[in-house]
Amino acid sequence: MSPHLKLACILAAIMVTPSLAAMSLLEAGKASSALALLALHAALGLALLPFLAKAILRFVVYRELEELSVFSARLRRGGLPEPFALPVEAEDEHMLIRLKRNLNWMLHLLEDREKRLLWRLEETDKMRRDMEDLSRRDPLTGLGNRRAFEDALARTGSEAFPERHLLLIDCDKFKQVNDAHGHQAGDEVLLVLAGILQDSVREGVDQAFRLGGDEFAALLCCRELQARDVAERIRMRFRDVNGRGSTLSLGLTSVRSASEPGGAAFETVVARADAALYAAKGSGGDRVSVG
Repeated sequence: MSPHLKLACILAAIMVTPSLAAMSLLEAGKASSALALLALHAALGLALLPFLAKAILRFVVYRELEELSVFSARLRRGGLPEPFALPVEAEDEHMLIRLKRNLNWMLHLLEDREKRLLWRLEETDKMRRDMEDLSRRDPLTGLGNRRAFEDALARTGSEAFPERHLLLIDCDKFKQVNDAHGHQAGDEVLLVLAGILQDSVREGVDQAFRLGGDEFAALLCCRELQARDVAERIRMRFRDVNGRGSTLSLGLTSVRSASEPGGAAFETVVARADAALYAAKGSGGDRVSVG
């Protein structure tokens, strides 16, 4: 039963019942008895008013608050899965003051736990993003891996660039470098190439990838003549600085979305760039071929 309904029942019993009884006596012609009953009711009401007020307050309000106070004490004792460290209570302290302090302290603790939970969620989300980023990066060079390359190629149809070109890159004589100087020397050659690619692409516009082994790729958002210039600069710089006699074969082709007029599927685009790459290798390497 709600406190409001409890109070209504008590007031009805105290105030309405004597009035009804007096009305019954008046109807029966016993006016003097009715007046005596009303006078007695008024006298008793005045005499017992402080006690009645306390009783009503206890029954209607304090009883509900007592349950909250007991709940607070249970929290302090660790009666729930995660206890609250509530402040120490004085035995002679008024229940309302005690309850108010306990509830304020609980609110403070809940706010603190909420902040810590939000911080942990942010940390977890950051770790998830970092792990996702790591899963899309080549561990040796730091460039995007094959998964990142495929995702980027699949998104090219939605990017607002007038022209896009795919550049596939393969190291010539890379096996000879590994055989003659060891795998560490081979890794150094790959790192040199990765650094040249990072310097040659524009951050936030172009992208560079290591597809595996000595195979690399770049997505260039520019016209064909500019893409050829970029490919030639990569080829010549690598030849001059790698220090192991390795060169590059590069295959360049235009990337067009399948939704565009004359567009081809992305697998066809990769196959076309791959064919251009092997045409360059077949011609002796150290060259750029356009497909």
